[in-house]
Amino acid sequence: MKKVILVGGASFIGLNLIEKLLSNSCKVFVYGRTEPNISSSNLIFIKGELHEIAEKLAFLSPEKIHDAIYLVNTVPVNGSIDNYEQEISKNKTALTSLFSIADRVVFLSSGGRVYKDSKSPHKENDKLAPICAYGKSKVELEKYTQSESTRLGKQFLVVRPANPYGKYQNIKGSQGLIAVLLGRIKNSQSIEVWGTGNEVRDYIYIDDFINLFIKLLEAKNLPFTTYNIGSGVGLSTLDIIKVIDSELKGHTNYKISYIKPQSPLIESNILDVSRLNSAVTVNKQTSLRDGVRYLISELGIRA
Repeated sequence: MKKVILVGGASFIGLNLIEKLLSNSCKVFVYGRTEPNISSSNLIFIKGELHEIAEKLAFLSPEKIHDAIYLVNTVPVNGSIDNYEQEISKNKTALTSLFSIADRVVFLSSGGRVYKDSKSPHKENDKLAPICAYGKSKVELEKYTQSESTRLGKQFLVVRPANPYGKYQNIKGSQGLIAVLLGRIKNSQSIEVWGTGNEVRDYIYIDDFINLFIKLLEAKNLPFTTYNIGSGVGLSTLDIIKVIDSELKGHTNYKISYIKPQSPLIESNILDVSRLNSAVTVNKQTSLRDGVRYLISELGIRA
């Protein structure tokens, strides 16, 4: 039985990943503050803070963990941070600890925050030019993961996701455009659009993302160590709103408020997925319309 540990497994991506790993007959360990609301004899939760990870996971050394998947994000996606260096140091220490108990460390980076603004799809070997603390942290931790793998003689994999959306996503938060829009509509709140609404992003339904993530984990002799996972298609904020409105058949009344961002927004961010397509079999992906429809049903929003 393959053994995997997830750090930060109670996240939106983490919960979907746990379900898939369990369905693939893996033994799954989850480390973090919050226990996932998933019941299985093959799921073991270990409660702890990030700075305690070395001590609390030491018992796993004899377990022969194949993959340690790092999903933690301690630097805010939106906004600034005063203790950046302290948070980065904490993450680096945790990553080193994972290398000591697993054959490979898989680092979940960001496909939306590490690249520069470009109308052309981003390839993995494009120059990285983050403009926010979150993106900067992802680039720094990518490099650290690579250097530690070399120093310790262990394997690593970096995954840069586009913008996944779907089941288990927080509709009351500030991250994840589609979920946030539907959450505000469900709660009869106005929709806030930062910028003009013409900003383009790459979206992927969570089931498609998880399936591709698992395929990368299971692939033998991957030719590269960094992969984008996305749809390769760009859609604007206004495109998303139009699809949501169409699926709700215009029966839900809401107002749109346009907010001027305090700092410049990236106008276009689309991922080039040719490297992924050459490494694994990519089946037909869920259309935006179908994905939105599934999430509307999941949230119990009535048209």
